[in-house]
Amino acid sequence: MADRVRLGIIGCGVIGMHHLTAAKASPLIELAAVADRIEEKRRRAAETFGVGRAYREGTELLGDPEVDAVVLAVPAGDRIELPLVALRAGKHVLIEKPAAIGAWKLAEYIAAQRSLEI
Repeated sequence: MADRVRLGIIGCGVIGMHHLTAAKASPLIELAAVADRIEEKRRRAAETFGVGRAYREGTELLGDPEVDAVVLAVPAGDRIELPLVALRAGKHVLIEKPAAIGAWKLAEYIAAQRSLEI
């Protein structure tokens, strides 16, 4: 079997917990880290899913070299810059809907992703 994708989940609310549940069930994913500004949510997620690293800030998780990909399960207003930080950090990114606050911001995300392609 190929190496598993080391996944980080930013946002441990209702949607984040759904992503954690699905990721835990996949033999292709290793849950590497979680992040949430609310201590109880990040602690509960880390304990429930056996995740060893829990961060307060999404940007801290994005700086973790042990994370290959990230799910951004945070409110739209909180993920304006996170996709760009994630892409610059070399992470694969899944953005919850709506993907951006406007078409102009989505175009910026796409341009940033394209500029990183090999």
